Amino acid sequence: MDGRTTRGSIDDYWISYGSTASDPYLTGGWTQHTYGDAIGDYMRTSQSAYSNTDGSTSFFTYNTLGDQLTCDTMASNNLKDGTLGMRQFYQKRGYTVTQCYNQKTDNEISGGFSLNDYKNEITNGHPVILNLFTSGVGGHTIVGVGFDSATNKVIVHDTWDYSNHTMTWGGSYGGMQLRSVSVINLASATVPAVTLNTPFDKEINANLQQIFTWQGVSGISQYSIQVSADTNFTDPAAYLVNETVTNATSYAMTSNLPGDGTYYWRVRAIDDSGSTGAWSKRSFTVDTLPPSPPVLSSPADAATPVGIPSFTWLAAATANAYQFKIDDSADLNSPVDITPDGSNGTPLAVLTYKPDASHVSYGVVYYWAVRARDAAGNWSDWSTPRTVNIQASLPVAPVLTSPATGTLTNTQPALAWNSVSGGVRYQVQIANNAGFTGTLFEDKTLDLGVLTYTIEKALTDGVWYWRVRAWNSTGGAGAWSTARSFTFDKTAPGIPVLTSPAANDIWHATSYFTWTVPTTSTAFLFEYGTTTDGTISTFTSVYLSPVLTTAKYTPPAMPIGGFFWHVKASDAAGNWSDWSDLRKININAPYLAAPVPLTPATGILVKDAALTFTWLPVTGAKSYEIQFADTTGFLNTDSDTHSVTIIAGSETYTIGDPDKYHDGIWYWRLRTINATDEAGTTWSTARAFTLDTTAPAAPVLSVPADNAAGIRATPTFTWLASVGANAYQFRISDDSGFGSTFDISPDGTSAAPGTPLAVLAYKPKTNLELLKNYYWQVRARDAAGNWSDWSAYRTIKVLPTIPLAPVLTAPAARALTNDRTPDFAWKAVTDGTTYQFQLDNLSTFASPEIDVADTSGATTYTPATDISTDGVYYWRVRAKNAAGEFGAWSTAGAFTLDTTAPAAPVL
Repeated sequence: MDGRTTRGSIDDYWISYGSTASDPYLTGGWTQHTYGDAIGDYMRTSQSAYSNTDGSTSFFTYNTLGDQLTCDTMASNNLKDGTLGMRQFYQKRGYTVTQCYNQKTDNEISGGFSLNDYKNEITNGHPVILNLFTSGVGGHTIVGVGFDSATNKVIVHDTWDYSNHTMTWGGSYGGMQLRSVSVINLASATVPAVTLNTPFDKEINANLQQIFTWQGVSGISQYSIQVSADTNFTDPAAYLVNETVTNATSYAMTSNLPGDGTYYWRVRAIDDSGSTGAWSKRSFTVDTLPPSPPVLSSPADAATPVGIPSFTWLAAATANAYQFKIDDSADLNSPVDITPDGSNGTPLAVLTYKPDASHVSYGVVYYWAVRARDAAGNWSDWSTPRTVNIQASLPVAPVLTSPATGTLTNTQPALAWNSVSGGVRYQVQIANNAGFTGTLFEDKTLDLGVLTYTIEKALTDGVWYWRVRAWNSTGGAGAWSTARSFTFDKTAPGIPVLTSPAANDIWHATSYFTWTVPTTSTAFLFEYGTTTDGTISTFTSVYLSPVLTTAKYTPPAMPIGGFFWHVKASDAAGNWSDWSDLRKININAPYLAAPVPLTPATGILVKDAALTFTWLPVTGAKSYEIQFADTTGFLNTDSDTHSVTIIAGSETYTIGDPDKYHDGIWYWRLRTINATDEAGTTWSTARAFTLDTTAPAAPVLSVPADNAAGIRATPTFTWLASVGANAYQFRISDDSGFGSTFDISPDGTSAAPGTPLAVLAYKPKTNLELLKNYYWQVRARDAAGNWSDWSAYRTIKVLPTIPLAPVLTAPAARALTNDRTPDFAWKAVTDGTTYQFQLDNLSTFASPEIDVADTSGATTYTPATDISTDGVYYWRVRAKNAAGEFGAWSTAGAFTLDTTAPAAPVL
């Protein structure tokens, strides 16, 4: 509008106060200014795009609530509010907004923003935006900056001048009514922290006088810097630097640090008011000690590699870079190749380097060395140099021919190998270890073309290793052959010690001889013979064994007699020991095997010790010994151990003194005695028999009890088991002296043949007579056949059964008769020997008119006299057995006696 190249927000949005026309940049078609340059951009002031007329801004509150409408709520509801815009502007400028809201005042709504709320904000240093509006007059925003405690008026700034003005809380200003407030509070401003530059955090260098640098902070001209060996900067007196720097962002130390170690430095900004920012801290380490020189790795010293090798070395502690050099002069002062040291390029960071082919030649002896540098830049001394002779080609490793690997020898061996192409002479090494380390036993480079070598120095016992390599005409050594080993052994093993048989031992058959195995021994010779005085000087060999490989030997069958034997040992190298001392052995006739027992079988049970024992004959036996004992140990110290000798030819023996044998288990065994009265070394397998002469106790009778009452049939008789018994015999008699028996069970003898009872009960085969006294008893037998005494007898009498109630047969029930002496009849009942008859005119039979106690066995009855009176009569019958015991009454019968004729008919 005014022709400016760059327009501002007023140019873009303003036409005239209260104008509702579209903003000029929209109608004019130019590009809007850089949005965000002005606070009004965020508040949407005068912006037609948000329905704000020129000079107006929108402020939102709740319609019907006195609550705070927070900026967060506005933002979540996308409200284009002036207070929310102010927060966005402050935040864009790096401020922290702690509180942001709009709220109706309490003159507008109950619970709204009050005068006391206003006073609290002002007291806390927070201005309050007051929003005014009256319809028809307009709206305006002013800022409350204080209050008058005396009048309770608020002090305000408007936009029309720079003076203080007052208004009554809840009233109006400039004709416009107080409607709401906008509160937006910012956090207090702080001095920014400094960004440190150098030295870097945890940097390692060798500078005892450091130079510290940092980035400047806008608006800051002073900085405080401190240096200490204490990470916490606890003691200011121990600070190595404690300075304030003005108009500078670096500091150079003027004195040395105390020495190597880790240090800490920090810087903070100081503003014009003296406020300080937070410390920014770093650490650095001063290291002025160089690392140790590297240890060279490969190629080995004096190596003759084919082609240019890669030179390697071991890492040096604390090193992070290396420098390599190689020279054809031992002083290494004019190297043919050298890597950078940092002044002319980057040092090596690896542990290997391969020179370029343009720097080295074949067949020349070179010297090479390496030095190390640590992170602080300290260089070590150069390593001890090595030599290398680079070859175009090398002879191959020779093939060794003899002796074979692992050879065992007791002479100085001759070494031999095959020639190889390009090999003009050969180097042979002998060592006492497979790695050929330490001092070599021999190391010889032989004359041209020599392919054998006999070891010159006297070998000692042990394992030796040897190898060969070829040298070419340019001084290059080929690869070593595969090493071989041999064992040199010039020491004979020790003399064996004889172990068995013992001196003067007696054998009855040729057995084996044994002896110790001396260290290193692998073979033996055994020999026996005769001597007149027991010494080697008069020894005559009878038998010499072949070479043996074990320390145990059984010679062919030796003749009878006395002999002397000895042994000597040889090792794998063929060194023989001396003969051992002589030892005597006596060969006698052989022992005979034990007889085989026949009878009795093992485990039998007997009641008589006079047993007969038999066995099979043994060829060559002179006699036999039979032994008895009551323990399996057959202890000779036990008085119950008995031995008897029986001449061969009679392989039987009967115990003739049975009284020596007590009840219990006995064991017996046999052995053979040969013609020279030597008992066999083995007994026959022992057999056992049990002697039992003690009968078990007589059984205890169980049922029926003695003289038991109420027995009315032949019972089953029972008794209790006797300890140790396995069979029983029962008998019953009508004679208490048992001169004869009514019944008796078997006892296995001819008197009572058959198998004795194995159970605890018996029922006589024939029923006992009724009302007769009988006597019964039992005896027990054990497994050995011993019968106990008979038990005490018990008495039993079998009674007849109680008769049942008879069944009445005549007269019939409820019969009508005019017979005054009617015949009565009933059925006989078992065991009823006689009957009792009763007649009464009462059903209770309280006073019977007829009571016949004994019908003499008859089952009928006719009264001897007339029944005198007509009427109903009752009658009954009961039976009595032979023991005089009555049974139950029959069911009563009834009849009517009517002897009166009816009246004559009336005609």
